[in-house]
This record gives sequence, structure tokens and C-alpha cells, in this order.
Amino acid sequence: MNDEAKENSLLAGFNDFIAKPIDEKNLFDMIAQYLALEWIYEKPNKSHPLKSDNIIDDAEIIPPPSDALNKLYDLARFGNMELIQQQAKYIGQLGKQYQPFAQRISHLASEYEDEAIVSFVRKWVQSKVNHIS
Repeated sequence: MNDEAKENSLLAGFNDFIAKPIDEKNLFDMIAQYLALEWIYEKPNKSHPLKSDNIIDDAEIIPPPSDALNKLYDLARFGNMELIQQQAKYIGQLGKQYQPFAQRISHLASEYEDEAIVSFVRKWVQSKVNHIS
């Protein structure tokens, strides 16, 4: 099938053909070839302050009051990173004890890790519910 599809594509005037599943490296190599590009790759910055090895362990995290936590959970479910960042900043200002929690949320939001934020916040919401029961 791929040989026939490739032949049909070339006969139709296409410059090249990439079969599915698409190999990323092959795709980027072809783009570079046809656009006369040279890809420049950035080396990882090991001193980045938000890298995961600087993130505080869950055992050291104190969740914020329920109202702030529930608001954050609602924002996280909708995935609005700007409002999540604002709420994280607000939580950090509620007290020094909440800053590790706020930093974790800010880090995840800066990386656009919406599913991780929902999962992280859900864990703390459920934890508070279990403490009440």
C-alpha cells in the first residue's frame, strides 16, 4: 500500500512522501532538505530553577484552605493556565506554609501540565474530604 501511495503522490506532483506512522526525525529531515534549513538544537539548561529535581516532595506540602483549593480545582478542570497561575500566587500569599503547594502548581502551569494539575489538586481535595469524614 505504501509503495502505491508513494507512487501516486509523486505522480500527482508532490515532492516526497512520508508513510504513516510518521517518523519525526524523517519528517524534520525532509523539512530541512526542502526548505534548506539547518536545525539548531538547544542544550538542556541544568540550572533551570523550575526543574523537577527542585520540586518539593508531597510530604512537605500543606494544602491551602478548602475554598482556595476548590477554586483551584475548578480552574484546573477548565485548564485556564493564566487563572491557575493567579490562584497559585494568591495561595502562596495566604501564608508561608502554603508556598510549596503554590510553587508546585505554578511549575505545572508554566509547563502547561493541565492533567497533572487536576490530578495533584484532586488528591488534596479528596484528602481534605477524607479528613472531614
